[in-house]
Amino acid sequence: MSQTSVTWYTPFEDSSPPKKGDPLTDFVSELWEILGTLSAQELPEDSIRRHFSKYCEALDWPWPHIARQLRRDAIAASLANHDPDKVEKTSSGIPIYTDLFDHWQSICPWKLKNFHIGHWTVQTRDKLCESLSERKCAPKEVEDHLNKVRIRINGLDVVHVAEVEYDDGLFNRMNGRRYSKHFNSYTYRSIDDTVFIISDAPHGGIAPPRSTEPMSPSEAIERLVPRLWVPGHHSHEFSQGWAFPSATDEGGTTSVSLKDLSHEQVEEFEERADALLESLGLRPRVDRVPGELWETVRQGLIDIKKAIINGD
Repeated sequence: MSQTSVTWYTPFEDSSPPKKGDPLTDFVSELWEILGTLSAQELPEDSIRRHFSKYCEALDWPWPHIARQLRRDAIAASLANHDPDKVEKTSSGIPIYTDLFDHWQSICPWKLKNFHIGHWTVQTRDKLCESLSERKCAPKEVEDHLNKVRIRINGLDVVHVAEVEYDDGLFNRMNGRRYSKHFNSYTYRSIDDTVFIISDAPHGGIAPPRSTEPMSPSEAIERLVPRLWVPGHHSHEFSQGWAFPSATDEGGTTSVSLKDLSHEQVEEFEERADALLESLGLRPRVDRVPGELWETVRQGLIDIKKAIINGD
């Protein structure tokens, strides 16, 4: 396991690194202990974030996921002391708890890296985070999110609503019920672990949600609005029949997105990209990629990125 020179990493040296999709609660709780030590030293937030990021990256821990969970935990812990006078509203009335933005925020704008095939170089541009929880982006993004729900249910005569507390088996149960009963649904989970569900058919069962409440689409939207409080978003899902096309891609036809690659991984990507071009008899940054090889090169670069992410 790789090591760094910063001594406060010691409590983690015997830990098993988590992977994407693994529960992060145990690892985050350990990080909180270190965070308390660093906060007592009055280190700047940027410095703490940088140290944590380097440490997690060194051990192949998914730092963005851990940072997100750290922020969620801090906000959930602060809810009990939320000041009801420090609330703003979006145009649809979604509450924004302004006093809960004191905790780590998403970096916005963040640097988006692409590898431009024509120029054969890494290019960087600023991109808004488009987060449902970040101070600058959230007011617009949460309104756009609410409009997507409206689009899916406004043409229906009746929808079915349930509100339950999150448990580990909830989403698997909902997947099973959708498969057997053939309905569409929208699910929103808040940081406080309340889950709000809207569907186009009853979705109750033996385990929660045990029953649903029929209502008009407008009533469901009115019920949903306060549940979308900012920065309370944990996760959400539109079922397959209600899903919207993903906004993410591989950077278009002229470039390949380097999102999710660390600085060191970007350097490795460039080395492998040069080797790919040389294998086709072309000189990097000297010869242009001919049109007949463009798609071959682009797909090769995408495969290189996937291999690096998978550790191949």
